[in-house]
Amino acid sequence: MRQMRLFFSAVVIFTQIDALSGEEVNFQLKFEPDKTYLNDVQMSQSMMMPMAGRELETKMMMSSVVSQKVTKTEEGIQVVQATDTVNIDMNAAGMNIKFDSENPEGPMAAIFKPMMDAKTAVVLSKEGEVLSAKAETFPGMENFGLSAEVMEKGATEIMSLMPNKVIPLGESWKVTSSLPLPGMTEKPTPLTYTLTFAEMTDFEGHKVAKINIEGVAGGEDKNLKVTSKELSGVMFFDPEIGQPRELKMKIGLEISVPGAAQEGDKAKMAPIETETVTRLKEIK
Repeated sequence: MRQMRLFFSAVVIFTQIDALSGEEVNFQLKFEPDKTYLNDVQMSQSMMMPMAGRELETKMMMSSVVSQKVTKTEEGIQVVQATDTVNIDMNAAGMNIKFDSENPEGPMAAIFKPMMDAKTAVVLSKEGEVLSAKAETFPGMENFGLSAEVMEKGATEIMSLMPNKVIPLGESWKVTSSLPLPGMTEKPTPLTYTLTFAEMTDFEGHKVAKINIEGVAGGEDKNLKVTSKELSGVMFFDPEIGQPRELKMKIGLEISVPGAAQEGDKAKMAPIETETVTRLKEIK
């Protein structure tokens, strides 16, 4: 009798494992025409830059609401992305800079206005494939390192995070991306992510797929070298609506600035740490 109980217990365990391993999700972004998707973005960043024998520290906190307005096209759908609101609190080398788009005042209003007016339109096929991207930019965007090319590339890469196919539990896929570093590197730094379907879980009452993200960064620009200390994150993807409910990312980079190789000075390494949390706020 004891052996029978052990046998049935083993059958139950193996059945549960088989059911778990059979879990699969179609990871494809979905957008409903004539809907607007609102995402809340929170970002914190710190950077230490050696300059003229000193270390200049910059810290920034930014919160924004990014909208994605969806319309139907012959090819599929068009998603127009824009920044609706932004609040910035930055301390650069002891100088405090603040900006609130809902109450714009002073010289910062003119500096940040181009960023608020800029838009990027991405056209997706019915299968979720990116067909084209077109950015509308304004004079002054270069202050943020946001050329039309950088904005189009960034929007395309975000839309391309999903593999647009069914992925079984435990399997991974790779995505290449880039990170603009205005004022430091001429070209965006290449990033390579590995995304792994880790488990099905509950997220605020929604059944979602948890995706673990690990990555590496690396590239050289003249005598600048970018290496990654940490590049990780987690995404909670809701297959019912075809959208991430939340995406958390941590990016830790070290950049060897001009003169570091010759002088062998570790202080010449410029560390940058960025954390972002993007949450789906509303679909209306």
